[in-house]
Amino acid sequence: MARLKLSPYSPLARLVTAPLWLKSLFAIALLFLLCAYPLSDIVRLQQQFHDTALGSADLQHQQRQKQQIVALLTHKAEQINTQLAPQTAAKIATLNQRLQSAVASFSALNIEQQHWQFSRSPLLQLELQGSFYDISHFVADLQQQFTELKLLNLTLQHTEQQPATQAILNLLFSEDRIDKEIADD
Repeated sequence: MARLKLSPYSPLARLVTAPLWLKSLFAIALLFLLCAYPLSDIVRLQQQFHDTALGSADLQHQQRQKQQIVALLTHKAEQINTQLAPQTAAKIATLNQRLQSAVASFSALNIEQQHWQFSRSPLLQLELQGSFYDISHFVADLQQQFTELKLLNLTLQHTEQQPATQAILNLLFSEDRIDKEIADD
């Protein structure tokens, strides 16, 4: 075995010949440096995690604020869409009176139920009971005389237990037709 010859003034030779307390101090410093590097990575990763968590919390807060704004705007839009203009309400009131008179002109025809759903485009559900002849004539008169009402759905029911026919009409109120008629006159 060949012996390694070191210069007496080289750093490694000085470390080998150094007293024990200096070797121990050097070993502790070296161990501290080896442990400090991974610890610095851990601290850096924790800082990144903390920054990411704060950023995520800020984004969630902004998203909640935007959702609240959207919900508020949606609620306002629904309120606007469901509010009935006073002019429309007055037109519906006179239309309702004319409709009652038209039904009364047929002796064998009765209104069982009349239900308005008020929104931007009001809907009328009208349940009639009477003879099929009177119902068919009423529907024909309805389409001629009440141009502001559009028939959306017509359901007829007749049972053998009842001599009368029941009709359910779903009608859409449209102001456009009224405005067109006024413009034509």
